[in-house]
Amino acid sequence: FAQRVNVCEPTHLVAFARLEAVAVLGLALFFLTHRADWFWPFAGVTVAGMVVLWPVRAKVEALIVPAETGAPATTPA
Repeated sequence: FAQRVNVCEPTHLVAFARLEAVAVLGLALFFLTHRADWFWPFAGVTVAGMVVLWPVRAKVEALIVPAETGAPATTPA
């Protein structure tokens, strides 16, 4: 199980990096405009996204189960 979880880690890291980019944009706007109201909405979106995408065991197992059972992996259309 641990070896399969390591396969999912880069996916979560990329998702978190994309969310962190949103916060960095808000921080850049704060430094450019000196207005905190530009930073907090961007930071809020980032925190909410990270809470939703946090890798809990059930979500990771749902990603791994098709590979263990031999079922064909689905590909996006």
